[in-house]
Parts: sequence; C-alpha cells; structure tokens
Amino acid sequence: MILRGLTIERFRNLTHVELELSDGVTLFWGRNAQGKTNLLEAVHYLATGRSFRTRLDRECLPWDAAAPAAVARVVGRIERASVSHHLAISLTERAKFAWVDGKAVARLGDLLGHLMVVLVTPDDIGVASGAPALRRRFLDMALSQVSAAYLGRLQQYVEALRQRNAALRSGDSAMAWHGHPAHETHGQDARAAALDPWADLLVEHGVEVSLARRDAAARLAELARGLHEQIAPGDGPLVVEWRSGAGLDPDDDRDRAREHFRKRLQEAAASERARGQTLVGPHRDTLSLAIGGREVRDYGSQGQQRSVALALRLAEVRWMSRQTGETPVLLVDDLGAELDRDRRARLLALFAAGVQTLATTASDAEILGPMIGAERALEVRQGAVTGT
Repeated sequence: MILRGLTIERFRNLTHVELELSDGVTLFWGRNAQGKTNLLEAVHYLATGRSFRTRLDRECLPWDAAAPAAVARVVGRIERASVSHHLAISLTERAKFAWVDGKAVARLGDLLGHLMVVLVTPDDIGVASGAPALRRRFLDMALSQVSAAYLGRLQQYVEALRQRNAALRSGDSAMAWHGHPAHETHGQDARAAALDPWADLLVEHGVEVSLARRDAAARLAELARGLHEQIAPGDGPLVVEWRSGAGLDPDDDRDRAREHFRKRLQEAAASERARGQTLVGPHRDTLSLAIGGREVRDYGSQGQQRSVALALRLAEVRWMSRQTGETPVLLVDDLGAELDRDRRARLLALFAAGVQTLATTASDAEILGPMIGAERALEVRQGAVTGT
C-alpha cells in the first residue's frame, strides 16, 4: 500500500500542500511550530476520519478561519496491489464529509482500511506507561483498520454498554434481575437474563470483540518480543499478555466464551446495581506488558517504556501486513525523540523492508536523512513544503 499523491488545503497552518510521494522514506524537517506534525495529522485524518491530537475537529481548521465558511480538505491517491483509490475528507466548523473514489461514504468508519496507517509519536510512551484504556485503543485501532466486521462489533458493543449503564444508573426496573442469587437454577437464570434487555447484546458483540483482541494480542506478542530484542537487547525479554475483562479463558471457543461472560455478569449483578455501571466485559480487557517478570507500566524506566511502545508499533506494522497482504504507511512524528543514542540507532535500522514512511524531525536532516535511508528530505516552513 502506497500513498502516492497527497493534497492538503487549509488544514491548520497548511494552506496548500501538494506532493507526489515515493515508496520509501520521506523526511520532513524544519524548526518547531512550522507544520511538520500538521502534515502527518492530515494523513492520519484522511485514513481514519479523526485527529490523533484533538477530539475537536474545529481545531484542525486554520487558526484565523472565518467559521462556518472555512473548509479544510485532504485528498489522497492510494496505490494497492490490485487497485488504486482516491480518498477525500473535508471538515468545517460544524461537520465533516468523506468520499471514496468520488462516492460519499455514509459513515466515517467506512474510510478505515482504504489507507492503513501506523502512527509513532513521542506520546506513544503512554501505550506502555499509561492506563489500560490506551492499550485497548491500540488494539482497537489496528483491528478496525484490517476488519470492518470488528469495527462493527465494537461499535455495537459500545452502544449496548452505554444503554445498559444508563439503565443501571436510573434504577430501571428491567434490570431488577440483578438481585437473583448466584445459585439459581438454569431455568431461573434464563428468565433472569431475559429481563436484562442488554445482556444478550453485550454477550453477542462483546465475545466477538474479546476473541479478536485475544488472537491479535497473541500474534503481536510474538512480533513485539523479537523487535524489542533488536531495539533494546539489554533490557530482557518482553512478555505481552492479554487478560479478559469478561471472564474468558485463554483457550475458550466461542460457545465457552459466551458461557463465561454470562456467568461473570451474573456474579457481578449486585455490585453493578449498587455502583450503577457494568463492571465486566471487554471494556475491562487489559494488555499486560512485562520485562523480567515486572510490569513495564509500574517498574520500567522511561527508556524501557519507549522501547516497548516502539516495539508494539513496529509489530503493528508487521501484523497488519500479514493480515491484509498490504503494508500500512508508517507515520513517525519527531523521529527518535527522547531515545538515547543507541536505542535510536537500532530503531532507525528497522525502518527499511518495504515500508513507506513519512517522518518528521527538527534535527539536522543532512545527518538523519542518510541514517534512515530517506529518498527525499523536504523542508516545512510556515506551512509550506519545499525541497526535491
């Protein structure tokens, strides 16, 4: 997969950028606050329909934009193994719209998968050091880009969870079955489940979400372990382990997974009613990261946490390639930021192997460019891109 052509108009400080991109590494360099990250953000927006820096779309408009007339637009030409596509997305103060090959898409989720991207930023340390939700989001973004079915299941689970939590908070009488003791007969359990209008949906969609995450995590673990050893050979082996928030066992098939999820819902019934929220399910899945038997989040140094996060991102590239037969575009913001010299050198050595890479740096491009095998080094200055 290659992002061959890119046009950006009125996206933050990028008034008009038009590029033809190579298959390899393109390095965008310049001082801070010139628009380098904005450029990667625009590509990410084209691929996913969202920014990686803000939840407020209006912040992606030019700072001096006259709302609501201002329109930002990103257009890309994607070459794939068997077909090419034209993608476009535009946003205003009030709405955003997307097109695939000239046809408007009904949902922004329909953009996912046409241009797959993996993003590496200095904030990625949060994948290793932050809350479990960040690691769930890491899995969800990778899975959603390779599987429209997964995205659909995830969206339906989130909606069922939202409505169930609202019912629990309001003390909806339809949730009264939560008071049943755990030792009820099978017939009573079936009747009780029928009184919870959201339990079936939680189980139906939640099991599919959890099983997909489990399988992806297992494959990512194998890839990340080897990559981490190359990036930080002295840190010890990286162990990545998925843990179910729905009570699933590692070897559960679909039927057993449903059985275990239902059992956990029943066991948590009284606590859920008391706290007004659903306490078990994929929204409580965790991805454990450990080096030498110690959790990276709690015991790893910043350097170790960054190495683990980078290994996961590069594993994501390889996993997505194996799943789809297409290599995603790698977006690297602030190349090598806050890594020590040895770790950065080993990271840069992994950048080859047929991955189209768009990278930014405030460092000396004449030195860094040859180190990463950049085919082009383009300067970004005050929202304009120049170079050959």
